[in-house]
Parts: sequence; C-alpha cells; structure tokens
Amino acid sequence: MGRIWCRGAAVRYYLLTEQDMRGRWEYGVMVERAGEREEVPAIAPSRNGVQTLLNRMIRGRVTPAAARDVVEDWLSA
Repeated sequence: MGRIWCRGAAVRYYLLTEQDMRGRWEYGVMVERAGEREEVPAIAPSRNGVQTLLNRMIRGRVTPAAARDVVEDWLSA
C-alpha cells in the first residue's frame, strides 16, 4: 500500500484482508522495516476505515515497534 524512508531504511505498509468463519471480510495492517514486522489482523470490517488508518500511519512514519499502539489508540478513539 505504501512505502516511506525512515532513518535510512524503507518502511513498508500493507493492508491485510481475511475472511472470517461466516464469510465476512475483516481488514488489518502490517508494517515492515529492516527485518522487523508487526501485523495487526482483523482490526475492523470497514476497508475504508482501515485504509484511512493506514494512510495516517504512513504520514506519521509509524514503525513496526509502534504500530500496535497506534492501532489500539485508533480503536479506542
């Protein structure tokens, strides 16, 4: 979905999709940087909502170390 440079290394952002047992789609995010990876699957059933979150993460240069905290803050807002 996107890529930025942060402290000399590329940070890559991905939109995750998965189907639950009932056939409904859920969306999550994955952030990778220099061999480090954080996946937060099944955040919400709204693709647009999770894409908006992911775009904010890209603009904020969120790294894998902070990705889960950012998602949790977004969910609690």
